[in-house]
Amino acid sequence: MQKKLHHKFHTKLISYDQFMEYKLYDKNDGYYSAKNQELWGTDYVTSPITHSAFGFLIAKYIYAVWISMNSPNTFSLIEIGGGNLNFINNIFDGIRDLSPKFADLLNIVVIDRNFKNNLERHKNIQLINSDSFNLKNITGVIISNELFDALPFKRLINKKDKFYEIFANYCNDFEEQELEIKYNPFYKYSEDIYSIPGKVFAYSPLQKQIIKDIGDGMESGVVLSIDYGYFFNDLKKNKNLITDARIIKKQNIVNNIYSEDLVDISSFVNFNLLIDWFTEFGFDFMFSDKQSKFLQDLDIVNFTKSYLKNSVNMAEALKYIRTLEDLIDDNIFGDYIVLGVSKGLNNFNHNSLLNKLIY
Repeated sequence: MQKKLHHKFHTKLISYDQFMEYKLYDKNDGYYSAKNQELWGTDYVTSPITHSAFGFLIAKYIYAVWISMNSPNTFSLIEIGGGNLNFINNIFDGIRDLSPKFADLLNIVVIDRNFKNNLERHKNIQLINSDSFNLKNITGVIISNELFDALPFKRLINKKDKFYEIFANYCNDFEEQELEIKYNPFYKYSEDIYSIPGKVFAYSPLQKQIIKDIGDGMESGVVLSIDYGYFFNDLKKNKNLITDARIIKKQNIVNNIYSEDLVDISSFVNFNLLIDWFTEFGFDFMFSDKQSKFLQDLDIVNFTKSYLKNSVNMAEALKYIRTLEDLIDDNIFGDYIVLGVSKGLNNFNHNSLLNKLIY
């Protein structure tokens, strides 16, 4: 790996976002490259892959957004980072069940660097192979699931009122070196939170850039972002909360953040920063909730009861329900955070949308 890194960067000292960019997105050796046969298999598990109900329930929310916007004839549904297409297919199936009229007028786009191209998709789903968001004049809903955690990030640490970025020398067993930076990315927040001794924070300028791009492209509508992460207030309760890199190999956490193996690298997303950036680029905060609460608001309980009532094979039905429970189990996916923001909409709020849901 050292020779490949040197060929790519031509320097011995690299930042963590450079390392992560190579490890995840290199076209030949990256985790998200075609070389990784396990990418869409057992090594990669998300809420949409775990259960189709995830997409069906969120379809209700998207439909409620459309109704609340007075059912415009032009409406886009855009997923960023939906390479395996499970999520968007399930959402579209749900929308088609709710309203064939809405399904027919939808302009659906999925943006990702890598797609599982052998998966069938509905004919009106357009794929854009890109690592950036360049669409304009969007009216509709933009959604992402575990997008922000997968964007390359820097590793920062605060010492004696100064911030340092952690670099690594890959020619010397990835020995780390701290270089002072001239900005404080967390200046809005209490110093006692970000100056916890030894605490390393993941910080991604790419997260801010993609939010800016979304802001530039959206005229009016709602953005839903779902990810695992934290708020600064969580650190007041638990200073040991992970704020650094998370390395996964075959669904197991790996301690070596510079692993030479084919691993998934992600960050615990700071949702305070996401909200700040969305606000900076013209969005209004709507809500943030745990995924378990969000899905309960979308009536996952009655969804389950209805499925059981109409089921023919009870053994299959119970298996279906068991995997569905993972979506609201706080030890699995239930503790993920759902963030909703809007743009170009007056008096638009989360509770009013929930009141328009079809049960």
